[in-house]
Amino acid sequence: MAVNSDSVSCDNSDLAVQRFVVVSYNLHGFNQGYAGIRDLKGTLSPEVIMVREHWSYPGNLSKLDNFDEYVSFGPSAVGDELGYGPFYGRPHGGTAMYETRTCLPLVEHLLLLPFGE
Repeated sequence: MAVNSDSVSCDNSDLAVQRFVVVSYNLHGFNQGYAGIRDLKGTLSPEVIMVREHWSYPGNLSKLDNFDEYVSFGPSAVGDELGYGPFYGRPHGGTAMYETRTCLPLVEHLLLLPFGE
């Protein structure tokens, strides 16, 4: 299978990837950073986007899965704090990763555990 110089082929039959773009982006909250992710997708077409500071509660992590061509995964930073009673202040932290669906078979996911376990 030939690979066009303008595109990336990440299927298992053709591991000769000509370019592989990985971007790290601080969202400063998902609602504020959503437009930035959309712009990154349009200009760089990265295979992987790593985001930090999405500030999502565990029940809102599904909002991260808004892009059809990407699969997202990652934990909420405030999950444990919600079990201790009412949450005061704004949410904080949180990391997530987006990867293109075409490269998904090449990625091995690890189990995410909270610190200290």
